[in-house]
Amino acid sequence: MKLDPCRVWAAVLILLATSLPLLAQDDALEGKFVRQLPVSGAARVEIETGAGNIIVRAGAGNEIRITGAIHVRPQRFDSDAEAQYVVRKLEAEPPIARKGRRIRIGHLPSRELRENVTLHYELVVPAETDLRTETGLGDQTIVGLRRRVRVESGAGNILIASVTGDVRVRTGLGNVEVRGLRGIVHARTGAGNIRAEGQPSGDWRLDTSVGDVSVHLLSEIPFELHARSGFGGIETRHRLVALRSTGEGELHGRVGGGGVKLELETRLGNIRVE
Repeated sequence: MKLDPCRVWAAVLILLATSLPLLAQDDALEGKFVRQLPVSGAARVEIETGAGNIIVRAGAGNEIRITGAIHVRPQRFDSDAEAQYVVRKLEAEPPIARKGRRIRIGHLPSRELRENVTLHYELVVPAETDLRTETGLGDQTIVGLRRRVRVESGAGNILIASVTGDVRVRTGLGNVEVRGLRGIVHARTGAGNIRAEGQPSGDWRLDTSVGDVSVHLLSEIPFELHARSGFGGIETRHRLVALRSTGEGELHGRVGGGGVKLELETRLGNIRVE
């Protein structure tokens, strides 16, 4: 079997996307902190970390529980004692700031700390929470929220599950998976697969430079499809009424008279709509 070199490179990039977070792990001093913040009404939570994984899950009650795992690489500091001091300092005074309903987590005051400290965060928050997360290197998982979700990563895989609302996702390198979504999703990855499953209440826009795009609709709804693949195939089980003549690598049509828009694009990969 003859292998297409473009597809081989796509596979390599996607494999790299799933492996990159492991590169951040080496011999490190470790610490941990736990904080609980009472909230009333919809809180706005913002999380940032230069390197580290982020997990946010919806829970019951009017409280935000923050668990942080600290990894400090001692070889990046002048001495082990200095590295130990950084760990103890972050345990005693974790980077959490609150102003009204806005809670900001993860901002480190110096470039040295941002480059040499890995912070993993796991949060349990009320479902009615506006969320924005950002990591330079790391995976992210968001489950069960019912408001706006904004997720960014320089490199890392992203999973959004059982979310109702407006979801925006961007990663430079990594796979994006959306499960059980009821709402709107705009997802972009530079290299990686995108898979979205759910019931749209507004337009879905899924875009990758290198990787496959797949959509699974959980109910029969009218929609308008605009799919483009620079190098790859486009498949759908739905019977489309063509909007206009389509060229190679493009498919434009309506199902059930049209409705929400599915705008799907990959430069190198396949597209499938089920």
